[in-house]
Amino acid sequence: MKTIQKNSGFTLVEIMLSISILSILAAIAVPNMGIWIANFRLKSAVRELANNMQWTKITAIKENRDWIIIFNPPENYLIQSSGNDGKIGTSDDPLPAKNISFIASKSGVGYGKGLATKNATKSGGKIPDDYVSYSGNKLIFNAKGMVNKPGYVYFSNNIGTAYALGTRTLAGLVSIKKWTGNNWE
Repeated sequence: MKTIQKNSGFTLVEIMLSISILSILAAIAVPNMGIWIANFRLKSAVRELANNMQWTKITAIKENRDWIIIFNPPENYLIQSSGNDGKIGTSDDPLPAKNISFIASKSGVGYGKGLATKNATKSGGKIPDDYVSYSGNKLIFNAKGMVNKPGYVYFSNNIGTAYALGTRTLAGLVSIKKWTGNNWE
């Protein structure tokens, strides 16, 4: 009796064709992955600051005292409360509650305007040289959750993507805007 043997497997041509297709797909995906990672890191830093702004506002209301975010371009920002007297800048102020650092050389994220050409306000003037429009680089939330002055902080990554986040009004509503090439949205 004769047995029929079935050949299963791949031919060399099929393997080479599969490897070629995978190589082409990898060549397309790798550069896009770098852009995605850079934008992901920037969005994460912006969201972290937005969350810290909200936390600062809520804590100021809860504790019935002033809380402040001090922006120190290009390194970091600090979050601190007033002391028992309820006022920022007096001798009884405690050490900062939070110190958030940026190491731009590692993450590519930090203070900056990226490719943005105007500020995030309706007037669209110049972006401040230190990328912070708050007076003295300080955002103060009082015991009612109101801010001392509306303003924005600008962040970018090493590929030019830019975000502005801040408080548009004295009410302290936190706003995040992204530069789209012509405007902030």
